[in-house]
Amino acid sequence: MFEEARKMRELCEEFGSKKILVAGVDVSKNKFTIAVMNANYEAKIKPRDVNLNTKSLEKLYAEIDGIVEKEEIEKLIFGCEPSGIYYKPILKELIRKYPDAMFKLINPSSTKANRDQRMEREKTDPIDAYAIADLLIRGECYDIALEDNRFEIIRAYVRELDHLVKELVRLKNQIHAHTDELYPGLESESNSFLESNYGLRFLKSLPEPRVLPKLSVEGWQKLIDTEEYRLPEHLAIKLRDKSNVMVVNKHDNFETLRDYILFFVEGYEQLSNRKEEIGKKLERLIDSLDFGENLKEISGIETLTVARIIAYTGNPYRFKSGKEVVSFAGLIPKSNQSGKLDMNKIISKKGHKKLRTTLVQAAQQVITSTAYFTAYYNRLVLENRKDPMVAIVATANKLTRVITKMIHTGEKFDPPTARDKELAKSKIERLTRKRLNDLHKIKRPDSVTQDTNELYLIRV
Repeated sequence: MFEEARKMRELCEEFGSKKILVAGVDVSKNKFTIAVMNANYEAKIKPRDVNLNTKSLEKLYAEIDGIVEKEEIEKLIFGCEPSGIYYKPILKELIRKYPDAMFKLINPSSTKANRDQRMEREKTDPIDAYAIADLLIRGECYDIALEDNRFEIIRAYVRELDHLVKELVRLKNQIHAHTDELYPGLESESNSFLESNYGLRFLKSLPEPRVLPKLSVEGWQKLIDTEEYRLPEHLAIKLRDKSNVMVVNKHDNFETLRDYILFFVEGYEQLSNRKEEIGKKLERLIDSLDFGENLKEISGIETLTVARIIAYTGNPYRFKSGKEVVSFAGLIPKSNQSGKLDMNKIISKKGHKKLRTTLVQAAQQVITSTAYFTAYYNRLVLENRKDPMVAIVATANKLTRVITKMIHTGEKFDPPTARDKELAKSKIERLTRKRLNDLHKIKRPDSVTQDTNELYLIRV
Protein backbone atom coordinates (compact mmCIF):
# COMPACT_ATOMS: atom_id res chain seq x y z
CA MET A 1 0.00 0.00 0.00
CA PHE A 2 2.84 2.41 0.80
CA GLU A 3 4.32 1.66 -2.62
CA GLU A 4 1.02 2.52 -4.34
CA ALA A 5 0.76 5.79 -2.38
CA ARG A 6 4.29 6.69 -3.49
CA LYS A 7 3.43 5.96 -7.12
CA MET A 8 0.35 8.19 -6.88
CA ARG A 9 2.39 11.06 -5.46
CA GLU A 10 4.91 10.69 -8.29
CA LEU A 11 2.11 10.77 -10.89
CA CYS A 12 0.70 13.95 -9.36
CA GLU A 13 4.16 15.53 -9.38
CA GLU A 14 4.74 14.50 -12.99
CA PHE A 15 1.38 15.44 -14.54
CA GLY A 16 -0.36 17.57 -11.91
CA SER A 17 -3.35 16.42 -9.88
CA LYS A 18 -5.82 18.08 -12.28
CA LYS A 19 -4.47 16.09 -15.21
CA ILE A 20 -5.18 12.72 -13.56
CA LEU A 21 -8.71 11.34 -13.90
CA VAL A 22 -9.79 8.76 -11.33
CA ALA A 23 -12.88 6.55 -11.72
CA GLY A 24 -14.27 4.61 -8.73
CA VAL A 25 -16.42 1.69 -9.85
CA ASP A 26 -18.81 -0.14 -7.49
CA VAL A 27 -19.79 -3.41 -9.13
CA SER A 28 -23.05 -5.36 -8.90
CA LYS A 29 -24.48 -8.21 -10.96
CA ASN A 30 -25.72 -6.56 -14.16
CA LYS A 31 -24.62 -2.97 -13.66
CA PHE A 32 -22.03 -0.81 -11.96
CA THR A 33 -22.00 2.61 -10.29
CA ILE A 34 -19.23 4.96 -11.34
CA ALA A 35 -17.95 8.20 -9.83
CA VAL A 36 -15.25 10.18 -11.64
CA MET A 37 -13.05 12.97 -10.24
CA ASN A 38 -9.59 14.31 -10.79
CA ALA A 39 -6.79 13.75 -8.28
CA ASN A 40 -7.58 17.20 -6.85
CA TYR A 41 -10.98 15.80 -5.72
CA GLU A 42 -12.96 17.86 -8.23
CA ALA A 43 -16.01 15.84 -9.30
CA LYS A 44 -16.33 15.29 -13.06
CA ILE A 45 -19.04 12.64 -13.20
CA LYS A 46 -21.37 12.32 -10.21
CA PRO A 47 -22.14 8.74 -9.14
CA ARG A 48 -24.53 7.07 -11.53
CA ASP A 49 -25.57 3.58 -12.55
CA VAL A 50 -24.40 2.12 -15.84
CA ASN A 51 -26.01 -1.02 -17.22
CA LEU A 52 -23.69 -3.62 -18.68
CA ASN A 53 -24.81 -3.22 -22.28
CA THR A 54 -23.27 -1.53 -25.33
CA LYS A 55 -25.71 1.41 -25.39
CA SER A 56 -25.05 2.44 -21.78
CA LEU A 57 -21.30 1.87 -22.11
CA GLU A 58 -21.00 3.95 -25.30
CA LYS A 59 -22.77 6.84 -23.55
CA LEU A 60 -20.32 6.60 -20.61
CA TYR A 61 -17.30 6.36 -22.91
CA ALA A 62 -18.40 9.47 -24.81
CA GLU A 63 -18.63 11.41 -21.55
CA ILE A 64 -15.21 10.21 -20.27
CA ASP A 65 -13.58 10.88 -23.66
CA GLY A 66 -15.05 14.38 -23.64
CA ILE A 67 -13.50 15.11 -20.24
CA VAL A 68 -10.15 13.65 -21.30
CA GLU A 69 -10.06 15.84 -24.42
CA LYS A 70 -11.38 19.04 -22.85
CA GLU A 71 -9.13 18.96 -19.77
CA GLU A 72 -6.13 17.40 -21.49
CA ILE A 73 -6.05 14.45 -19.09
CA GLU A 74 -2.65 12.71 -19.01
CA LYS A 75 -3.47 9.62 -16.96
CA LEU A 76 -6.71 7.68 -16.46
CA ILE A 77 -7.12 5.37 -13.45
CA PHE A 78 -9.96 2.90 -12.84
CA GLY A 79 -10.50 0.95 -9.62
CA CYS A 80 -13.05 -1.41 -8.11
CA GLU A 81 -13.47 -4.08 -5.45
CA PRO A 82 -12.94 -7.74 -6.50
CA SER A 83 -16.64 -8.56 -6.05
CA GLY A 84 -16.98 -12.27 -6.75
CA ILE A 85 -16.95 -12.83 -10.52
CA TYR A 86 -19.01 -9.74 -11.42
CA TYR A 87 -16.10 -7.33 -11.63
CA LYS A 88 -14.21 -9.33 -14.25
CA PRO A 89 -16.38 -8.70 -17.36
CA ILE A 90 -16.59 -5.00 -16.44
CA LEU A 91 -12.82 -4.69 -15.99
CA LYS A 92 -12.12 -6.59 -19.22
CA GLU A 93 -14.42 -4.25 -21.14
CA LEU A 94 -12.82 -1.13 -19.62
CA ILE A 95 -9.33 -2.51 -20.35
CA ARG A 96 -10.38 -3.13 -23.96
CA LYS A 97 -11.62 0.46 -24.30
CA TYR A 98 -8.78 2.13 -22.39
CA PRO A 99 -5.69 -0.10 -22.81
CA ASP A 100 -3.32 2.70 -21.68
CA ALA A 101 -5.21 3.41 -18.45
CA MET A 102 -4.18 2.11 -15.01
CA PHE A 103 -6.42 -0.48 -13.36
CA LYS A 104 -6.39 -1.17 -9.64
CA LEU A 105 -8.29 -3.29 -7.09
CA ILE A 106 -9.50 -2.10 -3.68
CA ASN A 107 -9.79 -4.25 -0.56
CA PRO A 108 -13.51 -4.22 0.50
CA SER A 109 -12.47 -3.71 4.13
CA SER A 110 -10.69 -0.50 3.04
CA THR A 111 -13.90 0.75 1.43
CA LYS A 112 -15.80 0.12 4.66
CA ALA A 113 -13.11 1.85 6.71
CA ASN A 114 -13.27 4.82 4.32
CA ARG A 115 -17.04 5.11 4.84
CA ASP A 116 -16.56 4.92 8.60
CA GLN A 117 -13.93 7.69 8.51
CA ARG A 118 -16.40 9.98 6.76
CA MET A 119 -19.13 8.86 9.21
CA GLU A 120 -21.23 7.41 6.37
CA ARG A 121 -22.43 4.20 8.01
CA GLU A 122 -24.99 3.27 5.38
CA LYS A 123 -23.74 1.20 2.46
CA THR A 124 -24.97 2.54 -0.89
CA ASP A 125 -23.47 2.22 -4.36
CA PRO A 126 -22.87 6.00 -4.85
CA ILE A 127 -21.13 6.29 -1.47
CA ASP A 128 -18.95 3.26 -2.25
CA ALA A 129 -18.06 4.62 -5.71
CA TYR A 130 -16.85 7.85 -4.09
CA ALA A 131 -14.99 5.86 -1.42
CA ILE A 132 -13.22 3.76 -4.05
CA ALA A 133 -12.17 6.87 -6.01
CA ASP A 134 -10.85 8.42 -2.79
CA LEU A 135 -8.84 5.28 -1.99
CA LEU A 136 -7.35 5.30 -5.51
CA ILE A 137 -6.17 8.89 -5.04
CA ARG A 138 -4.68 7.99 -1.65
CA GLY A 139 -2.93 4.97 -3.13
CA GLU A 140 -4.73 2.43 -0.93
CA CYS A 141 -5.07 -0.11 -3.73
CA TYR A 142 -3.16 -2.92 -5.42
CA ASP A 143 -2.41 -4.14 -8.93
CA ILE A 144 -4.60 -6.59 -10.79
CA ALA A 145 -2.61 -9.80 -10.70
CA LEU A 146 -2.14 -11.99 -13.74
CA GLU A 147 -5.03 -14.41 -13.97
CA ASP A 148 -4.50 -18.05 -13.12
CA ASN A 149 -7.68 -20.11 -13.30
CA ARG A 150 -6.13 -22.63 -10.93
CA PHE A 151 -6.31 -20.07 -8.12
CA GLU A 152 -10.03 -19.57 -8.72
CA ILE A 153 -10.63 -23.32 -8.77
CA ILE A 154 -8.62 -23.79 -5.56
CA ARG A 155 -10.65 -21.03 -3.92
CA ALA A 156 -13.89 -22.70 -5.01
CA TYR A 157 -12.76 -26.10 -3.69
CA VAL A 158 -11.71 -24.61 -0.33
CA ARG A 159 -15.05 -22.78 -0.06
CA GLU A 160 -16.85 -26.08 -0.70
CA LEU A 161 -14.58 -27.84 1.79
CA ASP A 162 -15.34 -25.28 4.50
CA HIS A 163 -19.05 -25.80 3.87
CA LEU A 164 -18.65 -29.59 3.99
CA VAL A 165 -16.79 -29.45 7.31
CA LYS A 166 -19.62 -27.44 8.90
CA GLU A 167 -22.23 -29.82 7.52
CA LEU A 168 -20.29 -32.88 8.70
CA VAL A 169 -20.12 -31.44 12.22
CA ARG A 170 -23.89 -30.84 12.15
CA LEU A 171 -24.61 -34.40 11.01
CA LYS A 172 -22.14 -35.80 13.53
CA ASN A 173 -23.92 -34.00 16.37
CA GLN A 174 -27.30 -35.30 15.16
CA ILE A 175 -26.03 -38.89 15.04
CA HIS A 176 -24.31 -38.72 18.44
CA ALA A 177 -27.37 -37.18 20.09
CA HIS A 178 -29.39 -40.29 19.29
CA THR A 179 -26.73 -43.00 19.62
CA ASP A 180 -25.75 -41.70 23.07
CA GLU A 181 -29.37 -42.15 24.10
CA LEU A 182 -29.74 -45.61 22.55
CA TYR A 183 -26.36 -47.05 23.57
CA PRO A 184 -25.09 -45.09 26.60
CA GLY A 185 -21.42 -45.77 27.37
CA LEU A 186 -20.81 -47.98 24.34
CA GLU A 187 -18.97 -45.36 22.30
CA SER A 188 -15.29 -44.85 23.10
CA GLU A 189 -14.40 -41.54 24.78
CA SER A 190 -11.28 -41.17 22.62
CA ASN A 191 -12.69 -42.46 19.33
CA SER A 192 -16.26 -41.93 18.17
CA PHE A 193 -18.24 -44.37 16.03
CA LEU A 194 -17.86 -42.06 13.03
CA GLU A 195 -14.07 -42.03 13.34
CA SER A 196 -13.47 -45.79 13.25
CA ASN A 197 -14.01 -48.61 10.78
CA TYR A 198 -15.94 -50.77 13.22
CA GLY A 199 -18.01 -47.77 14.40
CA LEU A 200 -19.26 -46.90 10.91
CA ARG A 201 -20.25 -50.50 10.32
CA PHE A 202 -22.05 -50.61 13.67
CA LEU A 203 -23.99 -47.46 12.73
CA LYS A 204 -25.09 -49.09 9.48
CA SER A 205 -26.58 -52.04 11.37
CA LEU A 206 -27.93 -50.28 14.50
CA PRO A 207 -29.28 -53.31 16.39
CA GLU A 208 -31.89 -52.94 19.12
CA PRO A 209 -30.18 -52.01 22.40
CA ARG A 210 -31.74 -54.94 24.27
CA VAL A 211 -29.85 -57.52 22.17
CA LEU A 212 -26.36 -56.10 22.80
CA PRO A 213 -25.81 -57.33 26.42
CA LYS A 214 -26.42 -60.88 25.16
CA LEU A 215 -23.75 -60.78 22.45
CA SER A 216 -20.54 -62.79 22.84
CA VAL A 217 -17.21 -61.92 21.21
CA GLU A 218 -18.20 -64.02 18.22
CA GLY A 219 -21.62 -62.37 18.19
CA TRP A 220 -20.04 -58.90 17.94
CA GLN A 221 -17.79 -60.05 15.13
CA LYS A 222 -20.74 -61.53 13.26
CA LEU A 223 -22.68 -58.28 13.73
CA ILE A 224 -19.96 -56.05 12.31
CA ASP A 225 -17.93 -58.29 9.96
CA THR A 226 -18.23 -57.68 6.20
CA GLU A 227 -16.36 -59.03 3.19
CA GLU A 228 -13.96 -56.07 3.36
CA TYR A 229 -13.59 -55.83 7.14
CA ARG A 230 -13.23 -58.21 10.09
CA LEU A 231 -13.60 -56.90 13.63
CA PRO A 232 -10.35 -57.55 15.57
CA GLU A 233 -10.79 -59.79 18.59
CA HIS A 234 -9.51 -57.17 21.08
CA LEU A 235 -12.18 -54.72 19.89
CA ALA A 236 -14.85 -57.40 20.04
CA ILE A 237 -13.86 -58.15 23.66
CA LYS A 238 -13.98 -54.43 24.49
CA LEU A 239 -17.43 -54.02 22.96
CA ARG A 240 -18.72 -57.16 24.69
CA ASP A 241 -17.51 -55.93 28.08
CA LYS A 242 -19.07 -52.48 27.58
CA SER A 243 -22.38 -53.83 26.35
CA ASN A 244 -22.61 -56.25 29.29
CA VAL A 245 -22.85 -53.31 31.72
CA MET A 246 -24.75 -50.95 29.41
CA VAL A 247 -28.00 -49.50 30.75
CA VAL A 248 -30.77 -50.60 28.36
CA ASN A 249 -33.96 -48.52 28.14
CA LYS A 250 -37.11 -49.25 26.22
CA HIS A 251 -37.53 -47.18 23.06
CA ASP A 252 -40.92 -46.88 21.40
CA ASN A 253 -40.99 -46.79 17.60
CA PHE A 254 -37.37 -48.00 17.45
CA GLU A 255 -37.59 -48.84 13.74
CA THR A 256 -38.65 -45.28 12.91
CA LEU A 257 -35.78 -43.84 14.96
CA ARG A 258 -33.37 -46.32 13.38
CA ASP A 259 -34.34 -45.22 9.85
CA TYR A 260 -33.93 -41.60 10.92
CA ILE A 261 -30.38 -42.19 12.22
CA LEU A 262 -29.45 -44.25 9.15
CA PHE A 263 -30.55 -41.30 6.97
CA PHE A 264 -27.99 -39.07 8.71
CA VAL A 265 -25.29 -41.78 8.64
CA GLU A 266 -25.75 -42.17 4.89
CA GLY A 267 -25.51 -38.39 4.42
CA TYR A 268 -22.39 -38.24 6.60
CA GLU A 269 -20.70 -40.95 4.56
CA GLN A 270 -21.55 -39.26 1.25
CA LEU A 271 -20.15 -35.92 2.43
CA SER A 272 -17.03 -37.63 3.82
CA ASN A 273 -16.40 -39.21 0.42
CA ARG A 274 -16.93 -35.84 -1.24
CA LYS A 275 -14.48 -34.24 1.20
CA GLU A 276 -11.90 -36.92 0.41
CA GLU A 277 -12.37 -36.38 -3.34
CA ILE A 278 -11.85 -32.62 -2.96
CA GLY A 279 -8.67 -33.36 -1.01
CA LYS A 280 -7.34 -35.41 -3.92
CA LYS A 281 -8.19 -32.69 -6.44
CA LEU A 282 -6.48 -30.05 -4.28
CA GLU A 283 -3.41 -32.29 -4.01
CA ARG A 284 -3.10 -32.42 -7.80
CA LEU A 285 -3.72 -28.69 -8.18
CA ILE A 286 -1.22 -27.62 -5.52
CA ASP A 287 1.45 -29.94 -6.95
CA SER A 288 0.91 -28.38 -10.39
CA LEU A 289 1.84 -24.90 -9.10
CA ASP A 290 5.43 -23.70 -9.40
CA PHE A 291 5.73 -23.33 -5.63
CA GLY A 292 3.39 -26.08 -4.39
CA GLU A 293 5.81 -28.95 -3.83
CA ASN A 294 8.47 -26.58 -2.45
CA LEU A 295 6.15 -25.29 0.28
CA LYS A 296 5.13 -28.84 1.21
CA GLU A 297 8.79 -29.69 1.81
CA ILE A 298 8.50 -27.66 5.03
CA SER A 299 7.53 -30.27 7.59
CA GLY A 300 4.16 -29.23 9.00
CA ILE A 301 2.90 -27.54 5.81
CA GLU A 302 0.32 -29.77 4.13
CA THR A 303 -1.67 -29.48 0.90
CA LEU A 304 -4.70 -28.02 2.66
CA THR A 305 -2.60 -25.32 4.34
CA VAL A 306 -1.24 -24.15 0.97
CA ALA A 307 -4.72 -24.35 -0.57
CA ARG A 308 -6.24 -22.22 2.20
CA ILE A 309 -3.49 -19.59 1.90
CA ILE A 310 -4.19 -19.34 -1.84
CA ALA A 311 -7.96 -19.30 -1.34
CA TYR A 312 -7.96 -16.65 1.38
CA THR A 313 -5.44 -14.35 -0.34
CA GLY A 314 -7.25 -14.74 -3.68
CA ASN A 315 -3.96 -14.69 -5.57
CA PRO A 316 -0.70 -14.82 -3.57
CA TYR A 317 1.18 -12.97 -6.33
CA ARG A 318 -0.80 -9.77 -5.70
CA PHE A 319 1.11 -9.29 -2.44
CA LYS A 320 4.61 -8.00 -3.07
CA SER A 321 5.98 -9.06 0.31
CA GLY A 322 5.23 -11.18 3.34
CA LYS A 323 4.68 -7.97 5.30
CA GLU A 324 1.68 -7.16 3.09
CA VAL A 325 0.22 -10.65 3.64
CA VAL A 326 0.72 -10.31 7.40
CA SER A 327 -1.06 -6.95 7.35
CA PHE A 328 -3.90 -8.36 5.22
CA ALA A 329 -4.35 -11.23 7.70
CA GLY A 330 -4.33 -8.92 10.74
CA LEU A 331 -1.22 -10.43 12.34
CA ILE A 332 0.43 -7.05 12.90
CA PRO A 333 0.81 -5.92 16.54
CA LYS A 334 -0.97 -2.92 18.02
CA SER A 335 -0.50 -1.13 21.33
CA ASN A 336 -2.88 -1.84 24.19
CA GLN A 337 -2.59 1.35 26.20
CA SER A 338 -4.42 2.48 29.29
CA GLY A 339 -3.41 5.94 30.51
CA LYS A 340 0.37 5.93 30.95
CA LEU A 341 0.50 2.16 31.05
CA ASP A 342 1.55 0.56 27.75
CA MET A 343 0.79 -3.13 28.13
CA ASN A 344 2.16 -5.87 25.89
CA LYS A 345 1.25 -5.38 22.26
CA ILE A 346 -1.49 -7.59 20.86
CA ILE A 347 -2.34 -8.41 17.25
CA SER A 348 -4.77 -6.02 15.59
CA LYS A 349 -7.07 -8.75 14.20
CA LYS A 350 -8.19 -6.19 11.59
CA GLY A 351 -7.86 -8.45 8.61
CA HIS A 352 -8.90 -11.74 7.04
CA LYS A 353 -9.94 -13.94 9.95
CA LYS A 354 -9.74 -17.28 8.10
CA LEU A 355 -6.30 -16.49 6.69
CA ARG A 356 -5.08 -15.42 10.13
CA THR A 357 -6.38 -18.64 11.68
CA THR A 358 -4.74 -20.73 8.92
CA LEU A 359 -1.35 -19.04 9.42
CA VAL A 360 -1.43 -19.39 13.22
CA GLN A 361 -2.38 -23.07 12.96
CA ALA A 362 0.39 -23.61 10.39
CA ALA A 363 2.85 -21.91 12.77
CA GLN A 364 1.87 -24.30 15.56
CA GLN A 365 2.57 -27.21 13.21
CA VAL A 366 5.99 -26.01 12.03
CA ILE A 367 7.04 -25.09 15.57
CA THR A 368 6.57 -28.74 16.45
CA SER A 369 8.08 -30.30 13.33
CA THR A 370 10.63 -27.94 11.70
CA ALA A 371 13.74 -27.04 13.73
CA TYR A 372 14.24 -23.64 12.07
CA PHE A 373 10.89 -22.41 13.40
CA THR A 374 11.16 -24.38 16.65
CA ALA A 375 14.45 -22.63 17.45
CA TYR A 376 12.95 -19.24 16.60
CA TYR A 377 9.99 -19.94 18.91
CA ASN A 378 12.28 -21.23 21.70
CA ARG A 379 14.45 -18.12 21.41
CA LEU A 380 11.43 -15.80 21.75
CA VAL A 381 10.23 -17.65 24.83
CA LEU A 382 13.62 -18.07 26.52
CA GLU A 383 15.78 -15.11 25.56
CA ASN A 384 13.06 -12.53 24.87
CA ARG A 385 10.74 -13.96 27.57
CA LYS A 386 7.67 -13.74 25.39
CA ASP A 387 4.45 -15.44 26.36
CA PRO A 388 4.17 -18.72 24.37
CA MET A 389 1.03 -17.53 22.56
CA VAL A 390 2.76 -14.28 21.57
CA ALA A 391 5.73 -16.35 20.34
CA ILE A 392 3.39 -18.51 18.22
CA VAL A 393 1.89 -15.42 16.55
CA ALA A 394 5.39 -14.01 15.94
CA THR A 395 6.39 -17.34 14.38
CA ALA A 396 3.28 -17.19 12.17
CA ASN A 397 4.50 -13.77 11.06
CA LYS A 398 7.94 -15.17 10.18
CA LEU A 399 6.46 -18.25 8.47
CA THR A 400 4.28 -15.99 6.31
CA ARG A 401 7.31 -14.01 5.15
CA VAL A 402 9.18 -17.25 4.32
CA ILE A 403 6.21 -18.67 2.39
CA THR A 404 5.63 -15.44 0.45
CA LYS A 405 9.29 -15.26 -0.60
CA MET A 406 9.23 -18.91 -1.72
CA ILE A 407 6.10 -18.23 -3.79
CA HIS A 408 7.67 -15.22 -5.55
CA THR A 409 11.12 -16.71 -6.12
CA GLY A 410 10.29 -20.38 -6.65
CA GLU A 411 13.03 -21.27 -4.17
CA LYS A 412 13.07 -24.37 -2.02
CA PHE A 413 13.08 -24.08 1.77
CA ASP A 414 16.68 -23.12 2.54
CA PRO A 415 16.83 -20.70 5.52
CA PRO A 416 19.84 -18.40 4.93
CA THR A 417 20.41 -17.67 8.64
CA ALA A 418 20.66 -21.34 9.62
CA ARG A 419 24.17 -22.55 10.43
CA ASP A 420 23.23 -26.22 9.96
CA LYS A 421 20.86 -26.56 6.99
CA GLU A 422 20.02 -30.19 7.63
CA LEU A 423 19.31 -29.58 11.32
CA ALA A 424 17.13 -26.58 10.40
CA LYS A 425 14.86 -28.86 8.37
CA SER A 426 14.71 -31.63 10.98
CA LYS A 427 12.84 -31.88 14.27
CA ILE A 428 14.08 -30.64 17.66
CA GLU A 429 12.56 -30.33 21.12
CA ARG A 430 10.03 -27.56 21.64
CA LEU A 431 9.66 -25.75 24.96
CA THR A 432 6.02 -26.17 25.95
CA ARG A 433 3.99 -23.82 28.13
CA LYS A 434 3.55 -26.55 30.74
CA ARG A 435 7.30 -27.15 30.95
CA LEU A 436 7.96 -23.41 31.19
CA ASN A 437 5.39 -22.98 33.96
CA ASP A 438 6.88 -25.90 35.90
CA LEU A 439 10.36 -24.37 35.66
CA HIS A 440 9.15 -20.94 36.80
CA LYS A 441 7.68 -22.50 39.93
CA ILE A 442 11.06 -23.75 41.09
CA LYS A 443 13.62 -21.36 39.53
CA ARG A 444 14.32 -17.69 38.96
CA PRO A 445 13.82 -16.42 35.37
CA ASP A 446 17.58 -15.97 34.83
CA SER A 447 18.40 -19.52 35.85
CA VAL A 448 15.53 -20.87 33.74
CA THR A 449 17.06 -19.24 30.65
CA GLN A 450 20.55 -20.50 31.43
CA ASP A 451 19.49 -24.06 32.22
CA THR A 452 17.08 -24.51 29.32
CA ASN A 453 19.17 -23.02 26.49
CA GLU A 454 21.10 -26.28 26.27
CA LEU A 455 17.99 -28.45 26.40
CA TYR A 456 15.98 -26.40 23.90
CA LEU A 457 18.00 -25.10 20.95
CA ILE A 458 17.46 -21.42 20.24
CA ARG A 459 19.61 -21.37 17.09
CA VAL A 460 20.20 -24.00 14.44
